[in-house]
Amino acid sequence: MKQYVNPLIAACSLMLLPLSFAQASAPSSTPNYLQVSYNLSHSTNLSPQAIAMAFAGYQWALKTTHVNNKSILTIVDFSVSSAKDRMYVINVRTGAVLMSLPVAHGKGSGEGSRWATRFSNSSNSLESSIGVFVTKEPYYGEHGLSLRIKGLEPSNNNVYDRDVVIHPANYASRDFIRMVGRAGNSWGCFAVDPEQSSQLIRLIENGSVMYAYGRSPQYMASTKILGNTI
Repeated sequence: MKQYVNPLIAACSLMLLPLSFAQASAPSSTPNYLQVSYNLSHSTNLSPQAIAMAFAGYQWALKTTHVNNKSILTIVDFSVSSAKDRMYVINVRTGAVLMSLPVAHGKGSGEGSRWATRFSNSSNSLESSIGVFVTKEPYYGEHGLSLRIKGLEPSNNNVYDRDVVIHPANYASRDFIRMVGRAGNSWGCFAVDPEQSSQLIRLIENGSVMYAYGRSPQYMASTKILGNTI
């Protein structure tokens, strides 16, 4: 697929250059965003654009909302095939990848496809939403242990009312993906492998930041997070 690259994103992506190691003298308690980003771009499936936007969104969230767990950042990259791991839980301070797993996108975003190409904040769209989220409380629903999330941008601030959550689903399992060649589709929820879902939810629940990236010129034209220093 041809990749859309917004000029602002391209500028953010400059942080991934090896110059990141020049910050080695920074205090150990301060996240070395440049070095962490450089390492993630070489050790995960995440695109440089997703990493840059996720850290911009993380810093924006710290300034604009209450974040209980500042050490954890979850990055979802919908520009990656659903056949691959595209959800990563990161320790922001050390850069360690704590978990990686596949995640489904909504039917409206690309039914029967490995690729998510459309995103929405509207009820009944069955589309995934992108942007900055903060995790809320876990609960037991029809899918078992699940996790509510709250969207912080106009691109996703309706997800709580839409009941868009993180939940386990067999169609997002590694076994399903091996058989079919892709994950199945949710109704907009971040559906994940049941074998990893409980661990994921316990790791990120109750006030950590999540960022979902997708190729969307509309989102890039409207998001306010790029005014932050990464």
